[in-house]
Amino acid sequence: MRLALYFQRKAPQVSSIFGLLGDQALYKVVRTALALPAAYSGTDIDKQAAFIGSKLKLEDLKDPQKLDSFITRFTAQWQAAQGVSASA
Repeated sequence: MRLALYFQRKAPQVSSIFGLLGDQALYKVVRTALALPAAYSGTDIDKQAAFIGSKLKLEDLKDPQKLDSFITRFTAQWQAAQGVSASA
């Protein structure tokens, strides 16, 4: 999946939560992994940053195992949202 690969490549370089929010693809991965609705992006940007910061530590994105775990979470949420079966 293109989003997951992009996230895997770019996320470790992000230096602030706003870096995740400012990149559409990165933000989509985060929003999906955290099961946030698309309408959440209309929330005040500082509130989004505070909430996401409470759920996701940027240091974890630099740890390959934790990054892989987050990407696995994203993939599972993405598949569930798209209606893809586990056997596919």
